[in-house]
Amino acid sequence: VAGCNCSAAWTGMYCEEDFNACEQNQCFDNTTCEDNIAPDTGFTCGPCPPSLTGDGITCTAINECFLNISTCQQICNNNVDGYNCSCEEGYKVNSLNSSLCDDIDECANVTSPCGINANCTNVPGNYSCACLPGYEGVPTWLCEDINECSMNETVCPEQSLCINTNGSYQCDCLPGFDGANCSDINECLGNSTVCPLNSNCNNTIGSFVCICNVGFGGENCSDIDECTLGTYNCSWADCVNTVGSYNCICRTGYTGDGVVCEDINECQTNASICGAHASCNNTVGSYDCHCDDGFTLVNGTCK
Repeated sequence: VAGCNCSAAWTGMYCEEDFNACEQNQCFDNTTCEDNIAPDTGFTCGPCPPSLTGDGITCTAINECFLNISTCQQICNNNVDGYNCSCEEGYKVNSLNSSLCDDIDECANVTSPCGINANCTNVPGNYSCACLPGYEGVPTWLCEDINECSMNETVCPEQSLCINTNGSYQCDCLPGFDGANCSDINECLGNSTVCPLNSNCNNTIGSFVCICNVGFGGENCSDIDECTLGTYNCSWADCVNTVGSYNCICRTGYTGDGVVCEDINECQTNASICGAHASCNNTVGSYDCHCDDGFTLVNGTCK
């Protein structure tokens, strides 16, 4: 039987039928193939399936990650079905939008990632550890108390005692000193009862002394009885104690200021002191009367 050589667009004994080019199944997805009706030749492929790209004959996966067209905020992972998103260390995928990443607050954990006596500070994607004030060491492991008192002898004022505490220190002023600089307290100023009566207050560095007034002594500055102690200065006189002092009173037969008492010569001051028919003889502190010859003392009178 004789036949005809058909052109590319036709087929059949007499080249009267359209050649279905889709029978060659050259499209990536044959269900999308459309034959070009004769006299047109060839076929047309539909678009590639979603997530693939190409001319319909050849379709390859779209690498959204390589083309930087993904919606991922951080890490894009390409796969056959498209891509998925993941997060860098220190972040987690957002629970509402898988394209986004949320920072992980490591410091909010019940157990701190930092060491003992250290502060945790959250930063985007990470955290930092720092020793608390007054501590030193490795903040991710252990921070130990700094003994400021042993490291710096001048950390406290001179007139004070440095006491180390956990993470700090305190300066306790020595007795007699006060204030931020531990200055001397003037106990005598504005305190009339710091010393007993009959004394004067004398401020000293860090303390004070009470100096008893003259004539007073002892812890309470009591009156000194000079007469009893024998510390008086009386001559031929009797000592009479007074508050804070004493008086000297010349004894009978003496005259003066008490400190110096001289014998009174009664025979000179009173020529008739012995009466008639008698002679006067002065003595220390007194006098004697002697009857003249031929007279006898009767009841104090020479007869």
